[in-house]
Amino acid sequence: MRRLALALILLALAEFPALAQPGTPVIAGQASLTYANAGVVFEKASGTIMQSSGFFVATVTFAKSNKPRGDHLTISVMITGPGAVDLNQPMGNGIGYWTGGKILQYEKGKSQCTLTVAKISATQIEGTANCPVIHEMNAGPSGALTNVKFSATTQ
Repeated sequence: MRRLALALILLALAEFPALAQPGTPVIAGQASLTYANAGVVFEKASGTIMQSSGFFVATVTFAKSNKPRGDHLTISVMITGPGAVDLNQPMGNGIGYWTGGKILQYEKGKSQCTLTVAKISATQIEGTANCPVIHEMNAGPSGALTNVKFSATTQ
């Protein structure tokens, strides 16, 4: 049930990121990744970045510029600064990839992912991720999501 609720929240954020979360809107960004031995590049970013009470909070969705409601990658973090992100934290941190009707996401105990933020401020985020095993919602392990690189800015 928790997985379903998280997936629905992430889907809502992807559809209405500026309405769903306070912060400064992301105006530019890009991401690339490898899934099923195929490289994917996203040229468009949406979402928000903010700083509050010592934390940086960012939820950014990356999509194709010609298909904003198609396949997309979502990165969410709530961290104090650059470095490895604790994906087992119960609130705020996650990676999700929607492709061809599948929802792939980090799930504690079922996925093997690392998410590292190299740069973060109230106006930008940049980082990498690798998931040798990522979980497909309502199905189970679903291959590897690797070589993830992302950056986004509010300026």
